[in-house]
Amino acid sequence: MNGRLHHYTADTSDRTRIHIVLFIVSVAAAWALGSLFKYFKIEPYWWLDTPSVFGFYGVFFFLFNNYLWRNTFFRKILFIETPDLNGIYEGEISSSYDNFQTHKIVEYEIQQKWNKILVFSETETSSSKSLTAAFSLLEVNRRSLVFNYSNTPKVNAVQTMNAHCGFADFYFETTNAIVGEFFNGRGRNTYGKIILRKQR
Repeated sequence: MNGRLHHYTADTSDRTRIHIVLFIVSVAAAWALGSLFKYFKIEPYWWLDTPSVFGFYGVFFFLFNNYLWRNTFFRKILFIETPDLNGIYEGEISSSYDNFQTHKIVEYEIQQKWNKILVFSETETSSSKSLTAAFSLLEVNRRSLVFNYSNTPKVNAVQTMNAHCGFADFYFETTNAIVGEFFNGRGRNTYGKIILRKQR
């Protein structure tokens, strides 16, 4: 994968609730550590300060953002609604460029944290990466990830294929299967569809 993860938005309540929970836990942890030092009459060296509320918050957020949010147990007790799309997906892509006559093999890799994501794809002739993204989850029977991307042709691409930007809309009922639509902007002006299955 080539690219840095970027922030994304989601129309879920956990985007605010999790910060509140982490702050409360951080306050409790800072109070407990202070009480423990006081009980055992421990005085840290002057150059080694005890973690403050914000110190604990930083540690807890790092753990949650990178690992805990994917855990089934934490997802249940914290009511995490943000989907976890991490993984490698393979499937087919077809477009209006040739009137949907051919189906190219495509591989997508999605790297996702609780607050950041990157959608990277590759075919025989080009690669693309997402620039911005947003989850739309509250519509009835329609959960999707919408993102815009930049596409870079490979050396074996046809001469008419230029670097360009586009938009994609990925629909999913489960995180194992995705059906997508895309539209390429200036330089291509094509549209198409994508069918993906999670491989790992």
